[in-house]
Amino acid sequence: MQEPRRLDVTTTSATDAPSAPQPTTDTGSTTPTFVAELSERVQRTRATIDSAAAAGDDDLAQAFLDDLESLVDLAAAHDVALPDTVAYLADQQVRRHAVDLRAVDLRAGSTCATA
Repeated sequence: MQEPRRLDVTTTSATDAPSAPQPTTDTGSTTPTFVAELSERVQRTRATIDSAAAAGDDDLAQAFLDDLESLVDLAAAHDVALPDTVAYLADQQVRRHAVDLRAVDLRAGSTCATA
């Protein structure tokens, strides 16, 4: 019989990573290993989003934003709160859906598509 594989997880303290999301659990049913792994994945995903956005790779940033939303959903399903990450996602969505009104021609007689 094969022994169960152990997951080696290294976590960082708040002094090591001041902007790291701080997950909290509402119940005692979620294991510390699960929370640590989830937190690590969230940190890596957020770093990738920031790097992709800085490099101008909007498609990659959007793909990882979708991944981050899935991680937040997974956390919520296991009663793990990620308030910093939820705020981060909200900020990213506002940035991605913002319209630059300086480029819109609002003069009379100009034509534009309407929905």
